[in-house]
Amino acid sequence: MAHTPAPQHLRVVPPLQEHERAALLELAGHDTGGRPARIWRGQPRSRSPWLPCGSGCCLLPGPGPVGQHRAVWLRFLVREVVAPRAPASVARATQLGLGQVHRLDGTVLVRGPGGLTHLVSVTANRVSDTRSGPVRDRPGPEMVQQRREPRRRGPVVQLRRDTGPPPDPA
Repeated sequence: MAHTPAPQHLRVVPPLQEHERAALLELAGHDTGGRPARIWRGQPRSRSPWLPCGSGCCLLPGPGPVGQHRAVWLRFLVREVVAPRAPASVARATQLGLGQVHRLDGTVLVRGPGGLTHLVSVTANRVSDTRSGPVRDRPGPEMVQQRREPRRRGPVVQLRRDTGPPPDPA
C-alpha cells in the first residue's frame, strides 16, 4: 500500500516488513506501555524518536529526544536493525528475524531547545548531523551554519642543516 510520505521523512528501500515495523515501534515505546523495549546491548537509553510509517516505506520523526539524540538513535537503528553489516550485528538481527538489509536516504530538520536546529541527513545509510542556528518561521526556512573558530597555527619553524664540523665529544 503506497502513500505520499510526509515532507520530513527518511525513505526506506525496500520497505520494512510488518515484524520490522513492530520492532521499531517497540523501541519507540509503542505497544510497551510507553517504555522502550530493551533489546540490544548498546541501545540508547531513551526511547527511539523514529517511527515507521504504516506501509514501511519511510521513517518519520516522532516524539522523543531532540537534536543530536535523533542522530545517535538513527545510527543505532542503521547499525543494528535496518542495515546490519558487522557479523555480531547480523547475528543479533537474524536471531530476532530482522536480517533484511534496507537503504535509508533523506533529510529531516529538527528543532531543538533554545531555537537551535539539527539537520539529520542520511545518504546510503550514512548518518550525519549538522547543528544550525535558529530557523525563522517563514516559508523556506533559512539556516545559518554555526562555524567554529578556525584553528590557529603555531609559529613556522624553519629547519636547516648544519654543515659545520661535528661537535667535539670531550
